[in-house]
Amino acid sequence: MDEFIAELLGIIIGDGNLSNVQKHYRIGFVGDPINDKEYFEYIK
Repeated sequence: MDEFIAELLGIIIGDGNLSNVQKHYRIGFVGDPINDKEYFEYIK
């Protein structure tokens, strides 16, 4: 497993969610838009 996949899985497990609505799969992340802004820009 490469570093990118490991970090993505950690984000999903820690602060994320996966959803499936009518066969449209989505990955969501939750966090503080002020305190976590720099990190969200990095993962975006």
